[in-house]
This record gives sequence, C-alpha cells and structure tokens, in this order.
Amino acid sequence: MSKIQKSGQERRYCPRAKRIMSIEYRLVSTKRKSADKNWHLSITQDMSCNGLTFYAEQEFKKDELLEVQVIMSGILEIYKGKCRVVRAEKKNTGANFLTAITFEQKASKAPEKEAKPKKKNVKKI
Repeated sequence: MSKIQKSGQERRYCPRAKRIMSIEYRLVSTKRKSADKNWHLSITQDMSCNGLTFYAEQEFKKDELLEVQVIMSGILEIYKGKCRVVRAEKKNTGANFLTAITFEQKASKAPEKEAKPKKKNVKKI
C-alpha cells in the first residue's frame, strides 16, 4: 500500500501567503572573509508565521544570520529581528536570488490572558 505525499505547501506548519512588502536586511554573521554587511532594500515574495522569502542582490549561504526589518506600507513594522538563511536560489534573470529565511525570534508576544479567580462551589442551605 503506497502513501500519497502531500505537496510542499500542504505539509507546512504555517502556510505561506503571497505578500509583497518592503524589507531592509543586512548580513550579521557569516563564515566568509569578505562579505557586504551594509543595509539593503528589497521586497518579499511570500510570508508565513515562521519565515519569508525575498529577493536579494547577493547570494547568501545556508545558516548565515541576517538582521531584517519588514515594513508594510512604509508605516507598520511587521517584523524586526534576526533571521537564519534556509536557502537561496538564483532566478532565471540572473539578477536576483530568491532567499528563504526563518525567524530566529518571535515577531511579537501575544498578550497573556488574565487568570480569572475560580468560583467556589457553595451549597445553599
């Protein structure tokens, strides 16, 4: 009996949504001797709760650490923090690399619910 494999998108814990947003990024940690660590601007291709893909001018290597700021409409900060490179693939045009990154820290902490005092079961006489 053979198992039917789900497609890559169906297997994801957090499905990716096509979102084009502004992104600022720079290389923070690498094993390469000479690397460009300046800030760069680009756009995202898609995003999930665990990471995103974006277009980069330079090729990043797997496990390199980036500092990233994702901004929607130039006003709302979606994510600011460190990300780890998962993969980078050269696009057919040869000008860009589609780079997949995973968030190293949560974007924001959801507010915790306040604990309500438990009601005691009181018997009425």
